[in-house]
Amino acid sequence: MKKKSGSMKKFNILAVMILVAVAACNKENPKENEKAPVSPERRTLTINMSSIQAPESESVSRAAFGTESTGSLPVVWNAGDRIAIVQDKGLGSQKISIYELDGAGGNASGVFTYVSGDASDADGDIKDVIYPASAAETYSIPTAQDYVSGSFDPAAVLMTWHSDTGIGVDGVTLSPEGAVVCLQLTGKSGQSVSSIKVNAGSADYVLTCGSPVSLSDTAVPFYVSVPSCADKDIRFTLTLSDASSVVKASLGKTLEAGKVHRFPAVNAIDRGDLFDGGIVFQTDYVNSWVKIVSLDETTVAFSTEGISLGTEGNPDEGKANTAVIAATPNFATAYPAAKWCTDKGAEWYMPSRKEVANIYNGLLGGSSIGQARAQALLTYYGGDQLQLDTYYQTSCENTATKVWHVKTNSSKTAYGQNKTAARAVRAIKKISI
Repeated sequence: MKKKSGSMKKFNILAVMILVAVAACNKENPKENEKAPVSPERRTLTINMSSIQAPESESVSRAAFGTESTGSLPVVWNAGDRIAIVQDKGLGSQKISIYELDGAGGNASGVFTYVSGDASDADGDIKDVIYPASAAETYSIPTAQDYVSGSFDPAAVLMTWHSDTGIGVDGVTLSPEGAVVCLQLTGKSGQSVSSIKVNAGSADYVLTCGSPVSLSDTAVPFYVSVPSCADKDIRFTLTLSDASSVVKASLGKTLEAGKVHRFPAVNAIDRGDLFDGGIVFQTDYVNSWVKIVSLDETTVAFSTEGISLGTEGNPDEGKANTAVIAATPNFATAYPAAKWCTDKGAEWYMPSRKEVANIYNGLLGGSSIGQARAQALLTYYGGDQLQLDTYYQTSCENTATKVWHVKTNSSKTAYGQNKTAARAVRAIKKISI
């Protein structure tokens, strides 16, 4: 390290951040905890931060970020923030020095003072600057992150600067290495979130809530720092406080480094989600239930015998109809469609006429989540796409020898067909939430 004479030398670093760090970084390496005495041979670093850009279409005002104006979010340093200076990074002999923010922060400019380490602070030797300091060795976004109300884990931001020739007097810019996704969730009273796992095609990034975060009609934002990516399928796995798991997916998404990607507000369990082994096609938040349809289907006959079971008068409740069918003495051998549905496990059943129509309404019809999206999600979840303009079997009899089928198009035509004809069938399940 070169000797310095006179007063301590300063230089400016302009930091372009993804988001403001809303709390002091408390995940630094143990070796950084003890602050070393400041030597006259060590310089202090004056580091400036500028506002970040957010899409104007995703405007928001948050105290943690300051007030958003024309698509920008002002950012500030926070007490305890640390940066690392890395000498000879990646050459096998790299040296690291840690610097900590002086004072309480709260401004876009702060003075950082040497804490520990053996990296030279000479202009020509400072070729890499990293925030937070804890990322100096891994050089990666942490996969384990903590929930912070209204923002994200400050230790999850990764910003870097590199120069082949070393630092100059002014104008260094720390550039973000990753993006931030913001999932906005609503939910019924009593529902809460324990964790959210995000996968954008590589590793899982898990946001853990110290205590479950309660949901309501007002959307709650959850921020997760992830690597940038192009045209990737983003998978969100929610763990609710009752231990149930919900998967949401945004397909073909590009996440740009240095930007907040805010998704539209959705319910914690919504149509199109993968839940309890099926895809949600109908929701009733007032009465606290959802219905799911199986990811796969089969083509079999309703029955091999032509006797009346008495289900023709119940077009709404497939569960009750299935119970009637399952009570027949030769159910296991003579009723393959209903048997296929119940074999999926407890509470699975063969849908009624109205329920088959609602599968179309919820996933494929004009007021659905969108036909293309629903079919893509079924494929993404590992299932079979729904057949269009196809008659699906129901659990409702038409006559002793015929059963109602419903066509998957806008007309949702019901038609009586022979029980012994092999037709498509899906299983469904009603779940209390």
